[in-house]
Amino acid sequence: MARHSKDSASHLSDEMEYYDESGPFGLTGPRLAIVILLLLIAFVMFCAFDLLNSSNAVMDEAQVVMGTLDDMKDTAKAGDFDRLQELSAEISESARKIRGDVHSPAWFIASFVPAIGQDVHSVQTLSDVFVDLADNALAPIASNPAVLNYKDIFNDGTVDVAALEGLATALEDVQPVLSRCSAQVADLPDAHVSRLAEVLPKVQGAITSAGDAVDTVQSFLPHLNYLLGSGGGKRNYLVVALTNAELRSAGGFPGSWTLVTVEDGKISMGKTVTLQQKADDFLQFQDDEKAAFPGVTGNMGSIPFLPDFTRVGALMAQGYEHHRNVHIDGVIAIDPVFLQRVLALTGGVTASDGTLVDGTNAAWELMSNAYWRFGNEGSKQDQFFAEVASLSFNMLTHNLGKVGMANLFSLISDSAADHRFQMWMENPEVQGIIEDLGFSGKVSDDPTKPVLGIYLNDNTWAKIGWYTKLDTQVSEPTENVDGSKTYDVTTTITNSAWSDELEYSPRYVWGYNWDDKRTDTDMILFPLIMAPAGGKLSDLHTGGFGWLSQYTLYGLDCVTGVMHADVGESIVLTYKVTTAPEAAELLQVRETPLAQERLLSIEYDWER
Repeated sequence: MARHSKDSASHLSDEMEYYDESGPFGLTGPRLAIVILLLLIAFVMFCAFDLLNSSNAVMDEAQVVMGTLDDMKDTAKAGDFDRLQELSAEISESARKIRGDVHSPAWFIASFVPAIGQDVHSVQTLSDVFVDLADNALAPIASNPAVLNYKDIFNDGTVDVAALEGLATALEDVQPVLSRCSAQVADLPDAHVSRLAEVLPKVQGAITSAGDAVDTVQSFLPHLNYLLGSGGGKRNYLVVALTNAELRSAGGFPGSWTLVTVEDGKISMGKTVTLQQKADDFLQFQDDEKAAFPGVTGNMGSIPFLPDFTRVGALMAQGYEHHRNVHIDGVIAIDPVFLQRVLALTGGVTASDGTLVDGTNAAWELMSNAYWRFGNEGSKQDQFFAEVASLSFNMLTHNLGKVGMANLFSLISDSAADHRFQMWMENPEVQGIIEDLGFSGKVSDDPTKPVLGIYLNDNTWAKIGWYTKLDTQVSEPTENVDGSKTYDVTTTITNSAWSDELEYSPRYVWGYNWDDKRTDTDMILFPLIMAPAGGKLSDLHTGGFGWLSQYTLYGLDCVTGVMHADVGESIVLTYKVTTAPEAAELLQVRETPLAQERLLSIEYDWER
């Protein structure tokens, strides 16, 4: 028995020793580690494969969403309300599918990978934002008939105030959603993966733009009744056509003045008149304005010598009220280039003499060809301009619904940016909104955002401005001890006409200022150069083409005087511009809009 027990103990000891050296399924420690490693690799490969498939599915679904969004735009234009709701539901379903894919285990694992994990979190955030937008912004808008019937808001020269308020209310409901989503995507870090790096800024920009658009509508909402003359509050607006063929700081010579009345949303166009020869000695010009431009009080046509449209608009309203005995609530100034852009959307008009004026030739027809066709017969020119203005106004008011609000707002925004569309409103609250939108034509007084102003005023008494070319070159800045920056600037003003061209042109084109002209083809200009707020101009050289003197206008350092340029000649002005020490941005340049866009250029010696 004792021996048997010993053998048994020995056998048990051997079994215990064998068990201690093995793992599950009889695998030894090293073998077990290898198997576990292989399993992990297989799992990672499976997750990677799943992630790859999921990524492709997400991209495919995203493409579907983009296509559906395009379909929604077309459907909204077509007025198919039922289909619009169907497309909204499809986008919501796709957005949820994307969110489900990017929150899968494979994406969860990938979120722990250095660098890539950050992009995974960004994609997951975007998916949540897409669902939020689909459910809480697109769906409510798609279910609101006011959105679909925007064409009916502008119908036959009338604005449906109630429908417009309904649209604004619908947009008001989605404003918090857009703000929330915009804040979420704005905080996302720069992407490492190229596809995401390409898409992310577009998404951020699109959401921000949508939010800005809604904010714009919201800002106007409280003032709609006032602006559209509803409830018996008729509004009188003055539309002034500025011609860049005779240059002025604020755009051009005010050739025609048209009264537009809005009452309960109905827009009516009054008589177009010319006031350029009317005296303006009753106008309340400031001392600094009279000092910089002693001749500014000559007649009504001189008001736009001033570069700040917040002053120009107010003085135009004052002048019109004085001469026509009609109170003016607001002034809108446009030029032929703006009109050409409008006609590109609405379609052209045909004058009684058979002349077609459209989105390809309005600027040339109104600022050049008309003077050749009618010669020195100013009354015929005025009649033609007034007729084209009336036809264009009717074309616009009867086609507002067709051109689309987005297209129209984009056109106005772009034209306000190059000062071919400017507004002034008597109501201070509305004027504040106009300034915030960038529509006011106001001279910048913000030292943190420096703007150099380069303005041209014609003194040839002619339409020779059609041939004016303006080019400005701005160097890289030099940092000064006080934190300000100094730029070397060269401004070149060229008379781009040909001598034989002007030689055979009507005198209306090449000018009536016999006393000051050096030759028949001489171009006489009053340039005005204004330093940015808190800055200064220095080291000015005129190249011998005239003289410039130092002034202060609206608290800004500036120079103005008289310059000459015959055909083919260029006035070259070189000078230094120093910004305020607190300037937080690089220098921008604002120039008088020219008759021919191709003759206007600004070049910065750095990437903007």
